[in-house]
Amino acid sequence: MDFPSSYQKARPMPRPLILGRQRSLGGGEVKNRSALDNQARVINILLTPFFHADPFPSDPKTDINPEADMRRYPTVLALGGITLTWPVSARSHCEIPCGIYDDRARVQLIAEHVRTIEKSIQQVLALQKAETVNYNQLMRWVMNKENHATEIQTIVSQYFMTQRIKPDSDQYAQKIAVLHRMLISAMKCKQTTDLKHVAELRELLTTFDRLYFK
Repeated sequence: MDFPSSYQKARPMPRPLILGRQRSLGGGEVKNRSALDNQARVINILLTPFFHADPFPSDPKTDINPEADMRRYPTVLALGGITLTWPVSARSHCEIPCGIYDDRARVQLIAEHVRTIEKSIQQVLALQKAETVNYNQLMRWVMNKENHATEIQTIVSQYFMTQRIKPDSDQYAQKIAVLHRMLISAMKCKQTTDLKHVAELRELLTTFDRLYFK
């Protein structure tokens, strides 16, 4: 494979990747320079092996292998993609706090998750009884049940218990008790295919609706 002569020239070692004065979002210079320097060093050590065998060579003109570096680009791009898509955990609501809440929408969303779990369990039971079990579809419905139960647990814990129900609110103990039982029922929906746990979830949601919106 031919490479342009400019590529075959010695490339400067990207050490560290984060250079220059570090500034905060407000424009002021960051005081904790050592922490940032350490972070830059760690990032540099992790990424530079994809381009150099030695992350800190004594001579930057050595250890250059254009063909090997080109083959490593897909791996580097994959690592970058993982880094960019990592923060995906805020499914329920932020904790800034932003002050933007829709309690009714969250309750309706939980009810939708309950219906989806119910259908998933019904499909799992039906597939298990089939003469020829479609294990692919069986697994997909099991995972669907798991995911929607997790969504319920996230809304209950991160949204209602953490942000919306205050310790000095009316009937605080009753609300927390109902939400705790909802978390347990959602867990049981993951662990079993017993539809009674779906019925419990639906009943607890109705109870919480009365307590919260009275």
